[in-house]
Amino acid sequence: MASSYGATMDSPSAERNKGPIWEVLDPKFRSLLSESSSSGGLVLEVAAGTGVHAEYFVSNLSNLIDDEFAEKDVGKWKWVATDPDSLSRGSIDARFNRISSVSTVETHPSLSLSLDENGIMEEGTSLPWDGGVDMIICINMIHISPWGATKGLMKLANEKLRPGGILFCYGPYKESGTAVDSNLRFDASLKSRNSSWGVRDLETVVEVATENGLDFVEKVSMPANNLSVFYRKHG
Repeated sequence: MASSYGATMDSPSAERNKGPIWEVLDPKFRSLLSESSSSGGLVLEVAAGTGVHAEYFVSNLSNLIDDEFAEKDVGKWKWVATDPDSLSRGSIDARFNRISSVSTVETHPSLSLSLDENGIMEEGTSLPWDGGVDMIICINMIHISPWGATKGLMKLANEKLRPGGILFCYGPYKESGTAVDSNLRFDASLKSRNSSWGVRDLETVVEVATENGLDFVEKVSMPANNLSVFYRKHG
């Protein structure tokens, strides 16, 4: 269900990492735009939170299209942000509203979306773009949700991404069963708050992605011991 404009909420951590994250997304969007036809493109953001990332990324994507792809007909690009929390969705919509008049990228009213191992949990949320999404973005969800949500994310990516489409995930991970001390402490803290949460093993996440028709492409080390991880759908 679409939300109405609400109060704009802040996220200090999102404000800190939005710049470094865009730096790794920028070349992926350049590649997508270079391949884009006049039919345009679609980005789906899962667990968008307060919309800090969404507003920043939409603004940057719009500038990229206007400044460097003005001579190419890339069609209309659309950004759809989702979150299960109604206050967060109100904040997303308020942020989108304040950039709508200057953005080349079309923004969609935010949608309620929760995931479990079977995919989308909300009966009233319809994402009609099977095989038509160019990129799915999911930031800081995998460790602050039950494991079933990660399975649902990979299932969603398999269903919604076009062949060659990109899934981007950001957050802390363990590798080979371990991590830096700060991430191990964070893992313990998460599990003390909710036993179904925790810093996941990257290898296990990649395995679930592979089971859902996604190829692991690359990982990029980020500030504060996080990783940017890219997958691509077969095809």
